[in-house]
Amino acid sequence: MDAPYPGPSTSTTTTWFPHPHLHSSTPSSPSTTVDGQATGYSSDDNMATNHPDSPSNLMVNLKILRHRADQEFIARLDQEFRERKRLHESALAAAAAKHDKVRQNAELVSKRIERETRELHERAEAAAWQAEKERREREIAFEADRRRQLEAEREKVERAERELAARKLEIAEAERKRIELEAVAQAAAESQREAEKEKQKAEEARKRATEGETRNRTSPRAIPESASQPDGLAPVTGAADATTAAGARQTNTPDALHQRYLDLHKRLKEFRKPFLNYAKQNPELKTKTAHTRREIRTRIGQLVEGRGANKIPLNKIATVLREARHDTLSPPVDISPYLLMNPAPGTLTTLNPMLPSLFIYAMNIFSKAIISQFINEAAVSPKSADPIGIVAMQVFASKDFQWGGDSGETQRPLIDFLIAKFHVHCPVLFGVYGPEQTDAGKRLLGWAREDGRDGPWVSEQRHSERMTGLGAGYAAIGLRNFSKSQLNNPYPNRLFWYSFHWMVNVPGDKVTRTHFTVLKAMLENYEKRFIELYGQAAIAAMRVALVDFPNRAVQKSAAAAAVAVLPDVLKRDKRLTL
Repeated sequence: MDAPYPGPSTSTTTTWFPHPHLHSSTPSSPSTTVDGQATGYSSDDNMATNHPDSPSNLMVNLKILRHRADQEFIARLDQEFRERKRLHESALAAAAAKHDKVRQNAELVSKRIERETRELHERAEAAAWQAEKERREREIAFEADRRRQLEAEREKVERAERELAARKLEIAEAERKRIELEAVAQAAAESQREAEKEKQKAEEARKRATEGETRNRTSPRAIPESASQPDGLAPVTGAADATTAAGARQTNTPDALHQRYLDLHKRLKEFRKPFLNYAKQNPELKTKTAHTRREIRTRIGQLVEGRGANKIPLNKIATVLREARHDTLSPPVDISPYLLMNPAPGTLTTLNPMLPSLFIYAMNIFSKAIISQFINEAAVSPKSADPIGIVAMQVFASKDFQWGGDSGETQRPLIDFLIAKFHVHCPVLFGVYGPEQTDAGKRLLGWAREDGRDGPWVSEQRHSERMTGLGAGYAAIGLRNFSKSQLNNPYPNRLFWYSFHWMVNVPGDKVTRTHFTVLKAMLENYEKRFIELYGQAAIAAMRVALVDFPNRAVQKSAAAAAVAVLPDVLKRDKRLTL
């Protein structure tokens, strides 16, 4: 704000010229003042100049007028200044008020815009949520409608399948009976052929024995064939001939077949002790025997599930067996006593029946390790039996580990070693039955003891686990498909069918928990292969085993119930209706 104009000074000393009308004959003081200011002239001095028209008096009056004009001008300037200040302050106040109003309006507008934006965002989110909700509801409705349609179609298909199954039930039953009759007839025919072969072999053995006696009478100093063999490892050709002669008197019934395998198992055990005694006398053979046994057991324990996962263990096993097959440290032994199905007549005269005793021992150890793995691993996880069965069948199918010539007709796999152990540990696979409550019955059914031959029987739980592993293991070797392989199946699939047939035809009052446990392990996880090999006949056989067999069993048990629910499990998980 500009400083106010000060105007002329009000303290200027002037000479006072008295106005004629203000003249007084008696001055009140020696000097006079103007506006309270002393003029410096006394009245006596002014007397001479007190004339109204005197120049000095006129000058004083002019100064007074001028002073008054200046004061009025300054007063007007001050008034104008104050007015301008008031107006300026009013304008500033108005501007500040307007600014506040504008700011408040801006804040209100900002809040309104923010509120509208928030509301718009909320409406957008609500709209999106509603749209998503409607979309989900449409999807749920569509999915529910689709499921209803699928359920209706499935029920329609199942109803059609049930109707078709009902129409074909009689045909299936007739087919099942026909297949069973054919199987029985085939078994009878094979029994007859076996009996003829055994009879022929017995006759040839008798002739050879007669000729031998004649030669002995004519040449009493003949050296016996066994003279060149070490103690305990002499060929038992005579024993084989006796077995053959005895076999001619037997029929091919399950009991007779079972006994023959038990005898084979006994001969293998009898072979092991003298062989090990002989090996102890030769440190090099002793070391090689221990290495072979350790390598086989170790590699069998390394078998796992998975395609190609067992290539290394299988190669290791094949290596040690191949070394044993061509061993020269161990004495040769006649293989014929250890072949259940003896070679065809004349084969022994054209082929060398002698094999290294280390090879026979190694194949026996291999079979024993396979059985042990079935009992210990497949008992806990039945699916783990499959890789074990694959390795076992690959070894027994290999011509490197068979006896005979180059032709398939003379090749003899040594799988009887393994099957003999199945007969010992799981006899129910071959039609054997007996009471589980007695010691004799448990011995017949393959119950094991805790501490060897004289210990107590294992618990029911442990027995059930053993039978589960062995049943799954038997299916793993009996249901192998060699149709696409150049090798011959060392254990034909028909032998699995025979075991299946013998088991489900056990009399109802003789069926035990062991039968149901083994039967369940044979079919569970292997029903697909069974059907692939036998087609509709397998389905009919499974119906007999899983439906009819548990129903006609007199003794009801948890094992029987587990078999009885398998059809529902197959229908639910595999879409297989028996």
